[in-house]
Amino acid sequence: MGNEPERTAYQRIAGPLRLGERLRAVIQHDYPEHMPEFDLAINTGLRKGSQYALTWDMVDWKGRMLNIPRTWTKSKKPQHVPLNDAALAALKAVRGSDGTPGRVFQSAKTGAALENSRHWFDDAVAKAGIKDFHWHDLRHTFASRLRMKARVSGISVS
Repeated sequence: MGNEPERTAYQRIAGPLRLGERLRAVIQHDYPEHMPEFDLAINTGLRKGSQYALTWDMVDWKGRMLNIPRTWTKSKKPQHVPLNDAALAALKAVRGSDGTPGRVFQSAKTGAALENSRHWFDDAVAKAGIKDFHWHDLRHTFASRLRMKARVSGISVS
């Protein structure tokens, strides 16, 4: 352990990025209807409960923002989450053409609101050959990417 050379930032990140690529490939192949859920999670850092509680009235398309009321957050404070192009594309992919209000993520089979990702995410992780990876790790991935981007831009992230 003490004889191992210090790994560069790239070496510490490259392995997990390859795992993420494998996971994305499995989801695209085996669970394509769930790609928007995965993409929104990895591009916003939302907690699973907040993401699956989203309703269309929380989406500010013009302002490119999710406005989550305090009743839906763990901290019990309202959250205003900026939406990048990938997050907007994920939302547009699941938006019905009729503009029906209600939950953002609904079952393609029944139309019922999805409560979580248990019925597909754990299976996708296993098929990708990834061990000890959970939905919450997508939140950490988002935060790590945000910090890396901020370092490059010279912005402070707390």
